[in-house]
Amino acid sequence: MKSFARPVAIGLSLISLAAAMSAAYAQKPAAKAVGYAPIEKVVKTRCVGCHQGTTPAGGVNLSSYAELTKAKYKGKPVVVAKNAKESILVKALHGKGVAKMPPGPGLSAAEIKAVEAWINAGAKK
Repeated sequence: MKSFARPVAIGLSLISLAAAMSAAYAQKPAAKAVGYAPIEKVVKTRCVGCHQGTTPAGGVNLSSYAELTKAKYKGKPVVVAKNAKESILVKALHGKGVAKMPPGPGLSAAEIKAVEAWINAGAKK
């Protein structure tokens, strides 16, 4: 009986270990897609008043997706796809390293998080 119990115990232990490792290495669910539509709404209502046309504030035109994603401020990209922390836009929203934008009441925490999530997801249209 002892000779049977030991292999069974080892087998069950290996199965348990395999199950635990499988769970540990399971793929994380895909991140929720973050589209440009909610970001565009924020930009249009809070930024474009000053950042549009031939002489936009700070030389940064945010009037369209194309303008926003190619814009530079002092030679640095306003949006660095997949890297919100390095994006001038996010730095401006937080007032870190550049002037805080927009002037007056800033964006809500939820709006800022949405912008950061959009950039970190690749800043896709």
